[in-house]
Amino acid sequence: MTVVDVGCGYGGLLFGLSTVLPDKLILGLEIRDKLVNFVGEKIRGYRTTEPGKFNNISVVRTNTMRHLGQYFPKGSL
Repeated sequence: MTVVDVGCGYGGLLFGLSTVLPDKLILGLEIRDKLVNFVGEKIRGYRTTEPGKFNNISVVRTNTMRHLGQYFPKGSL
């Protein structure tokens, strides 16, 4: 199972779920460049300071209203 956070913002849910669900892949989708860069840097920083943790999360810049169907098979959400 994969968890998708549409409109992940500053990534609070991503980081919270990463520790609760360490065996699941968690993907954040966000449209704003600055927030995607912020969350990406935050992920890299946490991976450096806490090795072995937060390896199951990532963030992607995308417009989910237009492109959500291109990321997942039909009927999977």
